[in-house]
Amino acid sequence: NLVLHKQHCLGKLHRYVGGDRCRELIERSGCKSNFAVFDATCLPFRDNSFDAVVSIACLHHLSTESRRIRALTEMTRVVRDGGLIYVTVWRNDDDDGCDRFVSWNLQNCYVDEDETRYSMEARQMLSESSNESSSSSRVLKRFCHLFGRSELRSLVSRVQFGKKRVQVLSEVIDKRNVYLSCRVVSK
Repeated sequence: NLVLHKQHCLGKLHRYVGGDRCRELIERSGCKSNFAVFDATCLPFRDNSFDAVVSIACLHHLSTESRRIRALTEMTRVVRDGGLIYVTVWRNDDDDGCDRFVSWNLQNCYVDEDETRYSMEARQMLSESSNESSSSSRVLKRFCHLFGRSELRSLVSRVQFGKKRVQVLSEVIDKRNVYLSCRVVSK
């Protein structure tokens, strides 16, 4: 379905908006003109604003099932009827989902020398970076919900915004990820 969507889009002028919750990451990316700071559970866009939404490696960092459903609901809200939603999440090796803290390398170039700019929580995280850290990066523990085999499909089936719901078009599951292609449809 992604290939079909790409072929459909060839030759057309498309605009996009990217986003992240971390202002510093966007500021340092050099791509500020097409990116905004926002939270996946409360998107700052009007209903039906987009033809498609792509969420790559985001949902599994939301700490509760209700927040994950809220993010999927927000995606549904901002995508027009007939539009597409593509979601990827990390998955657990077995069929059940689980919560973990995983090691994550934060490159030092993304850490401000003046750590007083950070929240107390962020400063604590930086101070607790593991002894695996090096001169070029710090290893932090980051929350991650590893999805079970059918868990993402199950969450998507519960999403509804007004008369809109999400229909799964295809699902690919490999050893480490789940990939879902969906269409937003009205009841």
